[in-house]
Amino acid sequence: VFQTGLRTATGTDCQETMTFSEFRPLLSLSLLATAPLAGFWFGEGHVPLVSIPASCALLVLAFGATFLSPTTRLREKYYLLLAAAIMFVGAWAAGHSLIERAIADCLQRGDEVRSVLENYRSEHGGYPQQLEQLGIPCPGRLHLHTPLLQYQQVDQGYRLFFIADQLRFEATHYSPFVVQRLGE
Repeated sequence: VFQTGLRTATGTDCQETMTFSEFRPLLSLSLLATAPLAGFWFGEGHVPLVSIPASCALLVLAFGATFLSPTTRLREKYYLLLAAAIMFVGAWAAGHSLIERAIADCLQRGDEVRSVLENYRSEHGGYPQQLEQLGIPCPGRLHLHTPLLQYQQVDQGYRLFFIADQLRFEATHYSPFVVQRLGE
């Protein structure tokens, strides 16, 4: 039993009691609505669908939405379970596709960013504080996560890098992109 305190227009207090069964549809819909957002977040984060975090999220959201639904009809519960699972997996696929395109974009346009950085240095006498100062669309942009391509200003130069599939791609002001396997 949940109680909410409300104040009427005349200023008097009234108490309204809400039971858990009245919250069930709202909670079920909230979990159902969260399924595609969570799926997209995991996909864009390059988290495998069969990993423990993604699988747990899928199971909790799909079965949670099903368990909390107010319907007593088994067929409707199956449809709700299926809808949550399809939305999660579909959004995961969309997010995964986006991260794969961002990786390809970084690989294809990384040297372009390096040349624009050198042009910026020759015009302004130094490297920018942030890539956004270059005035070009930077590769590796994502919707829910930070951009894939990272930039750091160091001493009299810079470091550009991104990590994909246990590989670290890194370039500096004096060397092109070099690939190194993580953990070595």
